[in-house]
Amino acid sequence: MVDAPYIIMIFGFPLAIVSGYFLSRFFADQRLRRAEERAKDLTLNAQKEADNRKKEAELTAKEMILKLRQDFERDTKDRREEVAAAEKRMLQKEENIEKRADLLEKKEKDINTRLETVQHQEAAIKQKNEQLDKIITEEKQRLQTILSMTPEE
Repeated sequence: MVDAPYIIMIFGFPLAIVSGYFLSRFFADQRLRRAEERAKDLTLNAQKEADNRKKEAELTAKEMILKLRQDFERDTKDRREEVAAAEKRMLQKEENIEKRADLLEKKEKDINTRLETVQHQEAAIKQKNEQLDKIITEEKQRLQTILSMTPEE
């Protein structure tokens, strides 16, 4: 029965080596799978983190764009109001100038009308003066004629 421990050793030793090899291979495969799963989880987490940061950056950019657009629209509105107010003031000034021009034109027409009236009156007075001078001259001549006459004449 000496042979039995040798037989167990002869078959057991290679069996133990083969079993050890397969066991180490099994554990190595498990560690490799766990490492791959961990790497896959890390990759997924990193991708999720990158997506979250990208979404956060996009949201921040959209908020900034919205704020810039609102600022631009407010500035544009303010400028439009300023331009409208300036245009209104300019129109009022133009209306005032037109009113003054109309008033001056009316005054000029009135003055010209008065001037024509005065000129007509002056011409009429001059004509009457000439008529009166003529009448006076005629009357003087008649008086002289009457004075130079004798009472019999």
